[in-house]
Amino acid sequence: MYGSMANIAGEIDGKKIRNTAQIKDITGGDLTEIEPKGKESFFDTINTTLMFAANDPPILGERDKEAIATRIVPVELPYAFVDDPDGPMEKEAADEAELEARLDTPEALSGLLNLALDGIERLEENGGDVSLPERPEERLRMYERTADPMREFGERCLENSPGDYVVKPDVTTIYKEFAAAEGYEVGSNINGVLHDVLRGVPSLNYTQSRPENPDYSDTDLPLRGWDERKRVVDRVTLTEEGMHYAEAAGLVVEKQEG
Repeated sequence: MYGSMANIAGEIDGKKIRNTAQIKDITGGDLTEIEPKGKESFFDTINTTLMFAANDPPILGERDKEAIATRIVPVELPYAFVDDPDGPMEKEAADEAELEARLDTPEALSGLLNLALDGIERLEENGGDVSLPERPEERLRMYERTADPMREFGERCLENSPGDYVVKPDVTTIYKEFAAAEGYEVGSNINGVLHDVLRGVPSLNYTQSRPENPDYSDTDLPLRGWDERKRVVDRVTLTEEGMHYAEAAGLVVEKQEG
């Protein structure tokens, strides 16, 4: 990495990054210890651009997220390149040699250089921040929704509603439907982990209680009730998307009038 223009990894795993100290040191221009093979170590700044690709981006630890928010620039690559495209998110694949021939022309290289020069000007005008429409905090939130499917579920499928609640096991069941539809893996200790994550969703005021009969009769939710005491997530209801997954899980019933 030291002395290079960029450090590029084509695929990294989705393990949680609990300590972001090295990332902050490198991206913040702080001195970093360099250890060349067979030589004495020394300290210097690393001005390398870090670029990582991942199908499942790593989850960031809770510590120092504000500092990371000003450094991270998520770039979504939504298209799949296939031989026979069928759908809006599929494009026709091209041979690698053909792509290189297209990009390695004077016209293409000149265009890329002009884009790079325009980008440098924008960086200078913005005081070093990338010229994206979102604030750094919004970029971090976008990243976390992609990196953490449980947080994404909380933001897409749950919302606060003063007179409603959702029984905790039902929340877990609905999440499993959501994860299956989105192609996310579901771990073994799903219930505890899910609700720990939901407590930290900024858009969700997560509180719990344990009513006597959580049968949904005093809510607007047409869900199958419970005839035993269960913990519920208070003042929370399902969004339209959440109702879709609840129905897919077999939790929706017709409410009786009167």
